[in-house]
Amino acid sequence: MNILITGAGLIGSHCARQAVDAGNKVVLFDLSPNRDYLQKVVGKDRADVVAADMRDLPALISAMERHNVDTVVHTAGLIGSRVAENSYTGATNNILGTINVLEASRLRRLRRVVYVSTFGVYDRAKINDSVVRETHPIGGHNLYTVTKICSEHLVHSYAEQYKLDCIIIRPSGVFGENLRSKRICLRQRRGPRALPRLPSAEPQAASLQRRQRRGHRSGDAGTNCSRIGAADGSQGNECKRHSQRQKRPTRSQYLKSRARLHTAVSAKRGLAKLHGRVVGRTKELGFQSANRNRII
Repeated sequence: MNILITGAGLIGSHCARQAVDAGNKVVLFDLSPNRDYLQKVVGKDRADVVAADMRDLPALISAMERHNVDTVVHTAGLIGSRVAENSYTGATNNILGTINVLEASRLRRLRRVVYVSTFGVYDRAKINDSVVRETHPIGGHNLYTVTKICSEHLVHSYAEQYKLDCIIIRPSGVFGENLRSKRICLRQRRGPRALPRLPSAEPQAASLQRRQRRGHRSGDAGTNCSRIGAADGSQGNECKRHSQRQKRPTRSQYLKSRARLHTAVSAKRGLAKLHGRVVGRTKELGFQSANRNRII
């Protein structure tokens, strides 16, 4: 098959690699393709690349004619918040781009059109099942979701009216290798729906080894800290870290000390105010102390 893939991003580039490995001829159609990224994922000179806009219908038809395309995989478009940042650009890219793909496929009488939608088209507020199925309702007020739903309806309409062989795919969260970030962090969720932790075969032994690696040893005696226990099961001396930690005040002691400090500061301020009033009154009366240089 001669396959034209719109969009040279994560999905489009890996789809192209799989298609090339299967012995198909692939053409990537993208507005600003990253050729270094494509060379890394697909391979050098393994797929043709056409740099053009999806909203340019003549350019799309010309690319299909030049490469004798018989199948289209439509992945191009803006995603997520990028659609909401500029609603007009986002809507025209996603909706008009789908119209151009369908219209070019109709004019060229292609054998198949594959449209890559999104899992976000489902109206999760109306779904109570734990498993989401294709029969569940779709909908939403997010602009990106609306453009995808509109594109799906267009695909259904072209398939019904012009007998196009169309397939719609709704992937969920997509990630893989060769992303911009070299590291993917999968953090464990907290709460009632969190994933259960896998039980360790020897939790106590593993905990002992981890804590020993952290340096919980007595530097003078060379024995294990009594919080850990020696290798033979006996108790060793406490390390400096734990002995110092025991001397730290508890929270209640800390709050009591803060309260005492606050009381002392308040008393000192009260005495200062009283002293100021006394000094002011004595100045009015003209009294002086035995020390003539200071007025009391």
